Amino acid sequence: MEAVSGIARLLSPDNLAFIQKGVSINVASRDVRRVPSLTRALSCRVDADGQRLRIALSRSQSSDLLRDIEKSGAIAVVFTEPSTHRTLQIKGADAGEVTADTADRACLEHTRAAFGAEIGKLGFDAAFNTRLFQLAPDDLVVLAFTPQTVFQQTPGPNAGALLEPAP
Repeated sequence: MEAVSGIARLLSPDNLAFIQKGVSINVASRDVRRVPSLTRALSCRVDADGQRLRIALSRSQSSDLLRDIEKSGAIAVVFTEPSTHRTLQIKGADAGEVTADTADRACLEHTRAAFGAEIGKLGFDAAFNTRLFQLAPDDLVVLAFTPQTVFQQTPGPNAGALLEPAP
């Protein structure tokens, strides 16, 4: 039996699809005093080699987080489907800025449309979604990190449970 490696070791195919389908994404880090920083991310995708996640966000809205990531590399990313409250949290320790590429931009456009459909179920209109994703071309920043732990965070009796890696 072949061993599973990379992100596929930590995330089932269903969970991999979930974090990339157009859900609400929040990213956190901390400074040296452990004071948290937080921002809303715009999209997530798995890098080409299947080892790291790439998270797109607005540089202008993320200065504290980017400062903290640069100093510590510590990252926690929370993915929530607004219509169901299904939630996963993924943590890593090696986050850093990488150059945004065409795949990141394509992912951002896909996520914009998918998230618009998701929040449309809750009564939010297209104009609201457009404002959420409004981003100047030079404001896009991408963080990449290797996931180390994944937690089930959907409200309920299993919230906070560590999802065990595949063998």
